[in-house]
Amino acid sequence: MKNPFLSILLFGIFCTQYANAQSSDTHDKVKEVMVLQTEQLSLTTEQVPKVEVINLEFFSSVQDIKEGNGSRVTKFKSLKEADKIRTESMKTTLTDVQFKKFEEAKKENRKELKTRYKGSR
Repeated sequence: MKNPFLSILLFGIFCTQYANAQSSDTHDKVKEVMVLQTEQLSLTTEQVPKVEVINLEFFSSVQDIKEGNGSRVTKFKSLKEADKIRTESMKTTLTDVQFKKFEEAKKENRKELKTRYKGSR
């Protein structure tokens, strides 16, 4: 392109669109999880917004970790820490029965991920 201003403008628009797409992916994932958790955990109307904030923070941090430049070990440790923070927040928000269901669902999800990972190798 002959006009550098136009090139910079187009690049800026592209970057903005890319950032918005990443943000909407996170919000879409949170919405999916909220539908499942509301049903599985029988969340009350007071708990729904609290759990939604917890999930949004968790999925945002997961997205940042995935896009980061760290090693696999560093990313794994960061993911474990993010999960630990999420679990602690959920424990203070949910009842004991709900938290137990949450933990069981996490274990089931991990089994599915391991199965998928082994199948892809």
